[in-house]
Amino acid sequence: MSAEKIKAANLLYKAGYEPEKASALADRLLTPENGEIVLDYKTFCDTPKGFGTVLAQILPASTATKLKIDFHNPVYGYSYTPVHLLRTNAARGFGDHKKLDDLFACLNKTKIATLEMNELPLGEAACAALSKTLTETKTLKNVEIRRCDIAESLHDGTFAPSLTESSVERIGLPECGLNGEDAEALLKNTGKKAALKSLDLSGNNVWNKATGNFLPMLPDAMRDLNAARSDLGDWHVAAQVAAGLLKAPQLTDLNLSASGMDEASCRDIFAVLPKMNVRRLDVSGNALDDAAAKRLVAAVSNEDCSVYQTRYSEPPAVARKTLLGPDENTIDPATAEALRAAEKVNEAKYQVVLDQERAAEAFAVMTDAEKAADPFTAAKAGRIGESLDLKPLKPADFLLTDDKGKTLLTHAAEAGCLAQIFEPKRWANPKDMQALWDKVSEKHRMQMDGKDGRPSFIKAKSLVTAAMLKNRMAGLNR
Repeated sequence: MSAEKIKAANLLYKAGYEPEKASALADRLLTPENGEIVLDYKTFCDTPKGFGTVLAQILPASTATKLKIDFHNPVYGYSYTPVHLLRTNAARGFGDHKKLDDLFACLNKTKIATLEMNELPLGEAACAALSKTLTETKTLKNVEIRRCDIAESLHDGTFAPSLTESSVERIGLPECGLNGEDAEALLKNTGKKAALKSLDLSGNNVWNKATGNFLPMLPDAMRDLNAARSDLGDWHVAAQVAAGLLKAPQLTDLNLSASGMDEASCRDIFAVLPKMNVRRLDVSGNALDDAAAKRLVAAVSNEDCSVYQTRYSEPPAVARKTLLGPDENTIDPATAEALRAAEKVNEAKYQVVLDQERAAEAFAVMTDAEKAADPFTAAKAGRIGESLDLKPLKPADFLLTDDKGKTLLTHAAEAGCLAQIFEPKRWANPKDMQALWDKVSEKHRMQMDGKDGRPSFIKAKSLVTAAMLKNRMAGLNR
């Protein structure tokens, strides 16, 4: 028996466990199956007062990478304790009684990267300790607090983690009875420079009070916002949310499923999609009709729109319950086909972005010889000029294609580096330069000067012409 096992078993024995049970529990805590410690309702039925203090002395030696605390009483079956009762029923002192504050305070000394809690009566001391832990952690990555009494602590500032220096990348607060002011209170302290990438506020009425005010507060690293099963059935509320979304350009994933949207309330939200960077949008399980679907098609078909997934005709992960049953979106076959076509176009555009990102990573570690030999990677990385400096290409080389039939010129245009190709120093003949320029699509020419590219190209071509004439005159004078 290891020293850690002996210490853990002794601590549990002193806390009140029988020797055999103390030994078994020590094993569960120190070397849990699949690295996950699960403390459920049954576990807590046998735990002594101050159990959190005992755990705080054991967990630093554990191999666990995940801690799940689920206080749901299985007697209730699929039902659950309403959040507003967690601090008013008989369990309101649970967190203090079990010393959960000591448990949360020790987490940064452990290997635990994922913390999940469900229907857990926390209390003020535990919330304060958890807030401090999230602020200071360098190990925790994912934190989910589901159906817990966190709202009150957000109101009074007890739970106000600053994540600017924290390692936390995902926070989930689903079904915690939060409103917009609570979301604003959380993000007010989180910090714009936090590493937080994903925030789950599903099942909360986050558009009630301070409508959408928290959206501009989302960290710069934030990519995924889950606001499913919120209430977007009011047109005025939806309009304010749409305005707030424009102030969160960093979002690439937005979940608005089962939120009671209809044709009127979706209008402003769909209208701002081409002005955002959202790629995956979930509007499943709303009350949208074919008129709303046509609005969505118009938005997704916009050349500036990035959305390639809407889940319009799919069932939501969790349905919104109404007196008439769960909401469903309706769409006629022709509109559905138009939506799928628009999504496919945007998915192809997204694939270009992914290819460019991979090329940029590859190009960053290439040698000069590799850069010169692989102009396609250089073009996709937006750095074709560096490759051309090492090995100049002939005009015809820019029309060579890759295995997907796309030319080198097209890759460079998509990556926004046409100007690097049409630098005057790279050309000896203006006719060759003009011939290649004629192969550039109209939409890509704009990158030269923000207009139609013509002024910039003419200026560059004039310099090439002047240089060619100068060289010819020099040859005649010899």
